[in-house]
Amino acid sequence: MEPMEIENLLRHRGGMARTPTLRQAGHARTQLDKALAAGRIVRVRRGVYSLPEEAGALSLALRHNALLTCLSAAPAYQLWGPCRTPAWST
Repeated sequence: MEPMEIENLLRHRGGMARTPTLRQAGHARTQLDKALAAGRIVRVRRGVYSLPEEAGALSLALRHNALLTCLSAAPAYQLWGPCRTPAWST
């Protein structure tokens, strides 16, 4: 059985996955390296891969052994956050 495309697997897992998860899904090290070289995925830190469009605040936090809290974590939980443009400016 053919493994799920790396990008689809990452999307299914919320945009990020660890190397063991990708390997268990049938992706060899060479496939990861090719996807990295092509820019289809990015290495967030050792053993953690992400889709390029998902490499935002969470990726930055992982690189620095930090946590997302308050307003930084709100989008990950699909919570309300402040508007980027004030209502009175439109």
